[in-house]
This record gives sequence, structure tokens and C-alpha cells, in this order.
Amino acid sequence: YVDSVRGNYSAVQILTNGYKLTPEQIDAFAGMGNVYFQISLDGTTQETNRARTPNGRITEKVVENIRRISEKGMPIEINCVLTLHNTDSFETMLEDLKGIDDLVIIPRPVRGGGRPLWDFTSEQLEAFRRVVTEQYEEYMSILPPKPYLDRLVAMMAKGHRSDSCFVPFFVQGVDNYGNAETCSCGSTMPLLGNVIEDATEVFDKHRAGTNYDPEARYEDCSYCMTQYELMNLYTEGLITREDMLRIPSFRFAGVIEEVDNIKTRLLENGTATEALS
Repeated sequence: YVDSVRGNYSAVQILTNGYKLTPEQIDAFAGMGNVYFQISLDGTTQETNRARTPNGRITEKVVENIRRISEKGMPIEINCVLTLHNTDSFETMLEDLKGIDDLVIIPRPVRGGGRPLWDFTSEQLEAFRRVVTEQYEEYMSILPPKPYLDRLVAMMAKGHRSDSCFVPFFVQGVDNYGNAETCSCGSTMPLLGNVIEDATEVFDKHRAGTNYDPEARYEDCSYCMTQYELMNLYTEGLITREDMLRIPSFRFAGVIEEVDNIKTRLLENGTATEALS
């Protein structure tokens, strides 16, 4: 399937837990030329990855697959959810993966219904802060730009988000039934429509951006930070184009150019200017 559709896109990103990938599949994806991976992994040990699986062998297999993906020349983004099992052990993950080429680990806090059960302590947060701020230079090759980490730590410490968000202007999510979401990170926000019933309406609404207010502080946004936060930081001028191009998602042909177009439009029509002021 991926081979049949990849020609329609600059790149195809496969989001997976990485466990069931076989060496043959990885080799085949590498041969396609415009496929890369986003892998969900909270830690490289049985204990630190416990929120995803209690099986240490599964974690070992995922790490093995990450190494093979890298060896085959495909970039990798790792989504790491910070929980009570790994927040104060984040450095272990950094140490284990720092030698892998073209890889970036993007941490984010646990949220939603699992937060009361899995949330980190203030002591664990302080340990995380020390690693990603005071030791940033040591691990910067596999971490997102420092302003992302600074904002992440601040939000985790406060327990809520206080920054405006422009992500819905950049990202579009569609579920299995064709429902186009205002934001792929928020399930209760109003829909743009249905692409099966009327795709033109969906894309026109998305481009107009009139169905979303970046200052509205929706409930879904109150404690949310994902890799898409980089688009916010870029729009706000807190990270550079070079910072963005360190992240595989923005490196493929036409992607950063389209991000620039949307950023310019937001600034010119006042959507971003008003929120930033």
C-alpha cells in the first residue's frame, strides 16, 4: 500500500510502535526513498518503557529496529511520553540512542485520562529539567531545539498551557470515516466537515482558518504539547528555519516552503500578530 501511494507525496511518515517491523520490511521501505518513521517509545529499558509495555523483550526489539532503520538511511522521530516511569530517567534514553544518526527524540507529558495514574512527580520533573536544559549541549544532536524544551518544562511545572497555538492552521487530521478534525491533537473540537462528502468544503475551511481562534484556550489545548509545537515556535520567531530543518518532518521537498507560506499568511492577516502581541 505504501509503495502504491508514496508517489503522490513528498514523503510518507509511518507512525508505529516499531515492534512488528521485520528486517525485510525495513529494507523495503528504505528502498522507496521517501519513507521515514515516527516511533512511539518512552524508554530503552523495561522499566522506563513500562507505560507502553511491561515486556522488556518488546522494548529491546523496538530499539533493534530503530538502529536498523537508521542504518538503512531513513530518518526517525521518536515520540516519548513522560510518565512516572521515565521522567527522571530520560538521560538513560538519551545515552542509549545518542550515537544513532538522523534521529530526534521529542518528549511530551502524559495527558488525558491516563494522567492521574501515570503523571510524574515534581522531583522527577526537576531531574528531567536538569538534563534537557543544563546538559542540552551534550545531547542536542538528538533533541529538538532548546526553546521547545524550555516551553515544555514550563508547561509541565505550571500544569497548564499559557501560550497561543497555531497548529490547526498547519496540520489537518482525518479519521477512518473521513471526518476532518480542526486539530488532530484535540478530539472534542468542532469538525471541518467530511472529506468523503465534500472535500472542497473541508479544504476551503482549513485554508480560511475562520473556524479556530488561537487565543480561545480550548479545553483540549489546556495541557497539550506535541512535536507540532515547533510550528508555534517558528511562527513566533523563537526558532529558525535551520532549527526546523533538523526535524525530519520538515526536510522533505516542499514542506518547509508550505510552512513558510502559512506562517506569512498568519502574520499578514493578523491572526498570529494579535495573539503574539
